Amino acid sequence: MTSRLAEAWASFREMPLRRHLAGVALVAALLALRFAGEIFAIGPIQDEEVYVAAFEQVQQGLSPYSVPQFYYLPPFAAGGAMVADQAGMEATLALLRAANLLAAAGLIWLATGCWRLSFIRRVGVAAIYGVLAPGVDLALAWGNLSPLALILWISAFLLWSRRPILAGACYALAMLVKPVAAIGIGLLALHRPESSEARPIWRQPQLLAGATTAVLLLAALLASPYLREFFGLAAGVPSAARSASLHRLLYCFGIEISALLLMAVVFAVALILLRRRQRGPAGLYAFAAIAALLATPLVWSHTLLLVLPLQSAALAVASNRRDRVELLLVATAVLAIQMSNGLGGGETWPLALQGLFVLLPCFAPLGLGLYLTGRDQTR
Repeated sequence: MTSRLAEAWASFREMPLRRHLAGVALVAALLALRFAGEIFAIGPIQDEEVYVAAFEQVQQGLSPYSVPQFYYLPPFAAGGAMVADQAGMEATLALLRAANLLAAAGLIWLATGCWRLSFIRRVGVAAIYGVLAPGVDLALAWGNLSPLALILWISAFLLWSRRPILAGACYALAMLVKPVAAIGIGLLALHRPESSEARPIWRQPQLLAGATTAVLLLAALLASPYLREFFGLAAGVPSAARSASLHRLLYCFGIEISALLLMAVVFAVALILLRRRQRGPAGLYAFAAIAALLATPLVWSHTLLLVLPLQSAALAVASNRRDRVELLLVATAVLAIQMSNGLGGGETWPLALQGLFVLLPCFAPLGLGLYLTGRDQTR
């Protein structure tokens, strides 16, 4: 990339680590003030009630999948129960909240890397977005762990070429925290890197990252019971009206398909397209994030934070080009993603009508990706 976007990202990466840490800490502190009632609440809030109930089920030797709306991998329930046994449930919740708060701040901070900003302005922009963004509100006010899972997911794509084992560990941990965007590791492992350096297959970093993820996940799953019950969740009807997923969209138009089958189809198509040409780090992240969201059966407003850097990049490019039509279209796609939680307002409407409204947030990330590709900004 030779554009202003590339220059802004290069400048962001060259900032000293202490400034990045200070920026994330400041944004996290401001978010903690904004969501103080939830961050410092006594006892579980909203989605945390599901986590706590699952942990308690495991503590009693029962399946966590008897808890409604528990869609996480078995090791998450087993690990949470183990920490609660040792430290207590209040300390477990405090740990989850602190990690999620820092993850949300880090994710927002990363998204500002597409813009050339002073440190103070960067903190201000990140804080304003964090305070106002519906997806961040839904995550932190409801105690949902999407930010923690997504920052680990994105970290794997930032680290794989230099630290493949660490990248694989990040991806495995992301899946254990929350199994969203699961097909991304297959796309990372099997893509065609830009580097032309000849290496034996076992020393290729993308394959090493994928193998590390697979080994760690398999080990965690084999050490935990209840795996069969987890896979049984895939057969359910996608009735969540606030979901902006392709699974939900197809259901609205009368097409019922297993979540696992849809994931397999999206992965196969994405892999064929991905292998057609080499991609740089930014292009790989964008492609994998878009495909992973299309393959994920439940996509909430906070799940769409996965493409927050993509939205920021598209807005930066559109702003630099000074084309009002382009900027309007990009802003519309970004707003559709940001406001996707509003889909719940139409849950009593006919399914086909709901589907029309799901269309925009479902395919907006794809539209932004195609826009950046057309402007050669996803290398």
